[in-house]
Amino acid sequence: MPAHTRFEIPQILISWTAPTRRFQPKSKLWFFGLFVITAIVFLLLVLVNELLFGLLVVSLAFLFFIISAVKPPLANYSIHTNGVQFGSKIYLWDDLNSFFIDPEENVLFLKTNLSFPNELSIYLENGKEQDITDFLLERLPYIENKRTDYLAVLDGFVNKFSEKIPHKLTKKFVKKPEQTLTVEPNLKDFSKKVNALKPHKK
Repeated sequence: MPAHTRFEIPQILISWTAPTRRFQPKSKLWFFGLFVITAIVFLLLVLVNELLFGLLVVSLAFLFFIISAVKPPLANYSIHTNGVQFGSKIYLWDDLNSFFIDPEENVLFLKTNLSFPNELSIYLENGKEQDITDFLLERLPYIENKRTDYLAVLDGFVNKFSEKIPHKLTKKFVKKPEQTLTVEPNLKDFSKKVNALKPHKK
């Protein structure tokens, strides 16, 4: 009789919680700079009769605005004996090809053997990078493959452009929050005024 393969219940080796994408809070000046850049590019494209391309630029800028303004949700990740779990989706070890960790962004990149997705990017929790690397090295080869984060490049460009905007223009459109002054009452002066208003007895 052929030998039966014994399957085991998967055991979690390590788990963590992290945002689903890169996020950095932006200032009002940054959003104003994004608006100015989008308006300039759109007007230039309209002048050369590229209205559709201009609308595409506006749509992409609006999407970038949403990504930059809305904080991403947190997701649960785990590495267990059967593979890697990304939220509710499990990728078995046979589906994965190699991995690479970007220490600057603290992101784990998993190359897959699937047609889609071809690659997974998972943000790591601080302090668990070495443990995750040790667990993955038992199953996958480490292949360094640095790539350009185009969103980070665009973010930096908007930030530098915003700093070059004249102060008079930013002062007009980007108002600072008003400060409320608290005045402590002088109780002695207040009591004197109250006594002065009282009718004097004859």
